[in-house]
Amino acid sequence: MRSNKKGTYDSKKRKRYKVSDLVDLWLRGYKNTVRNSTYASTLGIINNHILPDLGTYYLDQLQSAKCIEVVNGWAEIAPKSVKKFMIYANKILDKGVEWQMLQQNPMKYVDCPKIKKNKLDFTDFYSKEELEKFLEEAKKSQPYKIFAFFRLLAYAGIRRGEALALTWGDIDFKTNILSINKTVAQGEKNKLMIDNPKSESGFRDIPLDSQTMAILEEWRKKQREEMFKLGYNTDHQEQLVFPNESNGLYQPSRVAEWDRK
Repeated sequence: MRSNKKGTYDSKKRKRYKVSDLVDLWLRGYKNTVRNSTYASTLGIINNHILPDLGTYYLDQLQSAKCIEVVNGWAEIAPKSVKKFMIYANKILDKGVEWQMLQQNPMKYVDCPKIKKNKLDFTDFYSKEELEKFLEEAKKSQPYKIFAFFRLLAYAGIRRGEALALTWGDIDFKTNILSINKTVAQGEKNKLMIDNPKSESGFRDIPLDSQTMAILEEWRKKQREEMFKLGYNTDHQEQLVFPNESNGLYQPSRVAEWDRK
């Protein structure tokens, strides 16, 4: 038996495992411990980074030197995410040690590269005057749905995924209270789904100003007319506030396209 900060191969054992074998075993258990959207995100990291760079190596041949090379490559292509990639690689290899598939985790000896941090560019934020101008232009040039969407984002301070998951039942027009209790997330194979907020603090009630409420009420009337022409009855509490043309969920990335129009 030999060891040099790497997985150890016992010649008496017939079965040799690759990193990909360990990943498959780890994913089976991991899937049942996290939200679907978290699993999908982790699966993306594994399929796009960990498996392509480490998957074909036998565990008994994986050395710290190779892990250092891989981590440096991650730092070049995804500097903001390299630490996250290392966390998952370590979790998987640590579990392999626990399962006696290798003697020690060679990734444990690898330091995360120092990444230069860029100063925040605060020009990406609107001033009060710029926000008012943006909303005025949106009201004039955009469909009313988009104007109402940006008005709600600005005055409620919610995330775009939270806004796209809203149903009319989440808005109390008597008390002017908006309830945030879900968000749009991506599941396996990038399928859109409704999921719970990531933490308890994500569940919250937000008071809205009367003008924003009036805009939402006007949008609800327009939505009924527009969607009825497309064959949809939207007069119920479970109806999405901001649906796509098929009365389904929008991709959150679609919002960036609205902002550029």
